[in-house]
Amino acid sequence: MHGDGGAAGDEQKRLRIIAWLKRGIKFFNAIASGVLRPGTVGTSFIGIKNTILDPNPDGKGELATSARNVFMGYVWDEVKTRAAFTEDQDWYKSGDIAKYVFYKGTKFLAY
Repeated sequence: MHGDGGAAGDEQKRLRIIAWLKRGIKFFNAIASGVLRPGTVGTSFIGIKNTILDPNPDGKGELATSARNVFMGYVWDEVKTRAAFTEDQDWYKSGDIAKYVFYKGTKFLAY
């Protein structure tokens, strides 16, 4: 889920997730056929790079992405670009908190 407004946005996300869980919807990421890893959101797609900005000691930090499809929404808009990207303009700052987890040699993003 995309970051959408600090603490108020976090509370809205939390309430949506609780509502989904009450309906029996579970969050899993398939690692391999028949293997599920709760709490993960998957691996990066081809052509998309992800990184964690300013990770804390547990490895959690802001998820940042670099990909052509992300950058296209900011072409010719310097104000939006400055607000949404790292200072060097290499990474889009999602506002989401994530970390990397490793399972059998594969790196997954997790929340």
